[in-house]
Amino acid sequence: MNQDKMKIVLILTLTTMGHVFGYFQIQNKLSSKTYNQDGDLILAAPFIISGPGATRDALCSESLYYLTSMQLVEAVAFAVNKINARRDILPNVTLGFTTLDICLRTSASLAGMLHFIPMSEETKACDNISSNIKSRFKEIVGLVSQIGSRRNQLIANFLNIFSIPQIASVSTSDILSNNDDYPYFSRVVPPDRFQAQAMVDVMLYFDWSYYSMVYSEGAYGANGMGHVNRIAKTKGLCNAYLGMLPVTITDYTIYDEIVQNLKRKKAKVVVLFLEPIHIGELLTYIDKYNAQGEFIWIGSDTFEEPEVEKFSETVHGAFSIQLKAQPDYDFITHYENLTPWNNPQNPWFKAFWELAFDCIWDVNSTDNRPLCTNFKSLTESEKHKKTPWVPLLIDTVYAFGYALDNLIKKHCVEAIGNKKDLLHCVQKSDLTAFIRELDFRGSSGIISFDENGDAKGAGYVIKHFIPNRDTGYEVIEIGSWIRTTETLDLYTRDVYWYNNSKTAPNSICSQECDVGEIKIQLELPCCWDCFKCYPNDITINNSYCSHCPTFEWPDESTATTCTLIEPDLIKLTSDYLFTSLFVLASLGMTATLFILGLFIYWRNEKIIKASTKEFIYFLLIATVLVYGISFVYLLNPSVIMCYCGRVGFSIGFTILYAPLLVKVARIHYIFRAGSKMQRKLPKWIEIKKSLIITFALITIQVGISVGVILMAPPDVIKRMPVETDKFVEVVCDFPMWSMIASIVYNLVLVLATAALAFLTRKLPDNFNETLHILLSVCATLFLWLSFVPTYFITYRAKHQQMLFSVMFMLTGLVSILCLFAPKIYVIMFINESNITFSSTFSFNKDHTARNSDKTRPQSSTDTIT
Repeated sequence: MNQDKMKIVLILTLTTMGHVFGYFQIQNKLSSKTYNQDGDLILAAPFIISGPGATRDALCSESLYYLTSMQLVEAVAFAVNKINARRDILPNVTLGFTTLDICLRTSASLAGMLHFIPMSEETKACDNISSNIKSRFKEIVGLVSQIGSRRNQLIANFLNIFSIPQIASVSTSDILSNNDDYPYFSRVVPPDRFQAQAMVDVMLYFDWSYYSMVYSEGAYGANGMGHVNRIAKTKGLCNAYLGMLPVTITDYTIYDEIVQNLKRKKAKVVVLFLEPIHIGELLTYIDKYNAQGEFIWIGSDTFEEPEVEKFSETVHGAFSIQLKAQPDYDFITHYENLTPWNNPQNPWFKAFWELAFDCIWDVNSTDNRPLCTNFKSLTESEKHKKTPWVPLLIDTVYAFGYALDNLIKKHCVEAIGNKKDLLHCVQKSDLTAFIRELDFRGSSGIISFDENGDAKGAGYVIKHFIPNRDTGYEVIEIGSWIRTTETLDLYTRDVYWYNNSKTAPNSICSQECDVGEIKIQLELPCCWDCFKCYPNDITINNSYCSHCPTFEWPDESTATTCTLIEPDLIKLTSDYLFTSLFVLASLGMTATLFILGLFIYWRNEKIIKASTKEFIYFLLIATVLVYGISFVYLLNPSVIMCYCGRVGFSIGFTILYAPLLVKVARIHYIFRAGSKMQRKLPKWIEIKKSLIITFALITIQVGISVGVILMAPPDVIKRMPVETDKFVEVVCDFPMWSMIASIVYNLVLVLATAALAFLTRKLPDNFNETLHILLSVCATLFLWLSFVPTYFITYRAKHQQMLFSVMFMLTGLVSILCLFAPKIYVIMFINESNITFSSTFSFNKDHTARNSDKTRPQSSTDTIT
């Protein structure tokens, strides 16, 4: 800032001595055209009308650069004339203006200000300075401007030295809010910090937390960038990329670099705080990389026509934060009725007309373009577009009008009528103080200024670019940002998303972590990696994982609290496999009871008597109990069920194979005694004693089971086999060793039965029952070898229960098929008269006569086994 002021002081030093050194030659480098309207008090209005000069000697060219500039020039003239036509503002005082072209070169801004250096009385009286030179100086009371912040910064520094007040209509940089550096600068718009707030609020509205930003070097862009990033950071938003475009660009590959970085960072939203000259170039390179639709632009107040009009598809879905102002329809009507014939005082209007209609004035020209005289109204031009800045510029003129009116009424009433005295009175008074005290209704509402010269009540409108079949795009208003409350009001019904998407695209660095994941924070607060916790972990503040206690599991919705896991219980109404097994067990038990009834009914049949009906009944009752035990394993664990299951597993096989062992032993000893012609059989062969032995064998297993239960009583517990699996079951808890003794004992019974059955396999054919017993034993051993090891390696208790239930049912089925089905077949399908009993041995008659009925061999109709 100090360097700028030093430069200005140096220029002023040279300027005051300009008539000595021929300084006024610098004026030849500016456009010689000015638009002046004399008055008692003069306002200056510099505008960018032409492009930069083609040579070093010419700061400005003679060709128009912005068509919209003509509306601004005429807006000043219109506003001044409106004030002059009113009786309530500046009565008896005529307001005038001088408009000059400071073109598209920054240095022309300072050169143009040389027109407004106040001349001392001595300089005015100097005969060496021609009247032509003196006429170039305009003694102004203030300056209105519609140019960017960077240029206004230079102009304000210049005008400060001469205490000339300035009111800007679009300069928004916060640097200009510094009242110490710019005490005479005011504006009818809010500073950029509020525009930055509006931009951030738009991102917050659509939940966009990750954005890139491109800005222009200088007061406007850099200041706006700083405010956006500062506010966004406080709101938790993150900047993915910052790209800066210098004021003067010589290497255009910088645009390639910026576009490539925008694509690489993958932030959907791009905030633009650019000077107008940079907007078109950036969009050109977006088109070059076919990146239309990849970004959602949020542009500052410079993002408007004519800069974007050539890029209709590229700007579809873009947002623009525009200064709030209502159109001045009186001016629109006035302007559209202007022609080169009724507006000759404007030195640029004829060239503007030529450019607006792409026509020529020379009737003798060989150019194929139409004659400009063929067009009678601006509305006939396709290039004619209304600029939104006009109402704000008119407000600046009115602000000066109201302030001058208040000042004159207070301090300079006596000077009215004397132009020189009036100018002197106004210049020595503090016009800026009267500006800061204003409170009037303008295009954006009530206009007033704070102590720094910033407009208090002004806000913004949110513009949105949507496709239009005829014009390529259309700009609509979708909301506003109110400065007084600092709130955003959007109505999004007409918002367009690229490719007609129904929902707003995401612009985020990282997707939200799923339930059960924690964030591993990266450098930017919006960026993180997601780490999956163990399934049985809850997340604490999305930062770390914590195990749930046993039998508990994270809640499914948030995974932040642990809840009890419902045990997996057997439900016969829904566990169809268990239901099926229950039905099969019932059928097995019913079939066994039915067979028992048959055998009681057939108790006098030879085959029944020959097989020892007491053992048949015992075996059938044992089979019924085996099926009963299978029911136990189809029920949910309880204390009673656990005791029954534990005892049933031990005794179930014992009550089946203890009688089989005794029966096979009787057959073996009877026929071994017969083959050796023994006169006396062992006493235990008798049926009653055999049954006693059977019960004794069963009692041994009962004793083993009771002893084991006393040492390790079963209990009902919950079990969670795997901590990381949401599964809890209710099981009968008893140690594995408690089953070993019972298994070993039952195994001894089965092996002994198998051995004896094998030894008696060649008995007479009428006693081939031992072969059926052997088959039954072998099938049982196979079931044991299949099911018991599987039980111990099975993962879940329900499956273990199911295995044991199936094992007992199959054991019962084996008994039915091997022990009882053959007898039923014989009774039902073989005639009893055809049944013969042959023997491979005989007893002598003496022995037969001497032995009692109990010990002698039986007749063919008697039971011998």
